[in-house]
Amino acid sequence: MKTGIQTLDSRLPLGHELEAEWRGNDRWSDKAMFTTKEKQFMLQLAREAIGFYLETGKKLTVGEGEQQFAPTHRGVLIYAPTGALAEPHACFVTLTKDFELRGCMGHLEAMQPLYLDIIDNAIAAAFEDDRFFPVTKEELTEIQIEISVLTRPEPVTFSSPQELLSQLTVGVDGVIVESGTRNATYLPQVWDEILEKDNFMSSLCLKAGLEPDDWKKPGMKVWRYQVEIISEESFADIPARVG
Repeated sequence: MKTGIQTLDSRLPLGHELEAEWRGNDRWSDKAMFTTKEKQFMLQLAREAIGFYLETGKKLTVGEGEQQFAPTHRGVLIYAPTGALAEPHACFVTLTKDFELRGCMGHLEAMQPLYLDIIDNAIAAAFEDDRFFPVTKEELTEIQIEISVLTRPEPVTFSSPQELLSQLTVGVDGVIVESGTRNATYLPQVWDEILEKDNFMSSLCLKAGLEPDDWKKPGMKVWRYQVEIISEESFADIPARVG
């Protein structure tokens, strides 16, 4: 499932990076999953994907090779990444401009190698988020990119609203709600703006097109997940384009 994300005032702050490691595709531990070099590559790849699409209207393609961190050439990622970047992971790509949300799209389930998910979601955030006009070439250098790599969502079992809230960790858990055909998610970053758990859940229900108190009613399905955040704010020397 691909979905967008928004906060109450359409602002997602940058810069808080969760030092974490994938553990059995379920929870984070206290070690970083990606190396500094891999994080830089991920951000460069997202920016290159947007820049190339702006110029050509086409998506980056993948060639063959053994080196892991080669740049692109004529829209071809010459060397397919290996290691963690080649493993199936779900991610969101968030774009901000002057600290205001400019686009955010992603997947909640791992569907393909992470580097391909980054390419797809970078393009989707820039050009397919229907809350915004498509990103223009002139503003690309003003946009900051943030990538959130998700753990596998785990269902939250609860018998009362209080039990549900007790299982959510502020600032750590991303949350998905689903009722009937309606669903929505908030990334963990949204806790920076909605600190109270009950307000967080009510806002998330509104985003899903539900009543704000629907999370308190029987039949609501809830999942939680965590993310590792990779942001350009942490790498001030990321170039405007790769290659």
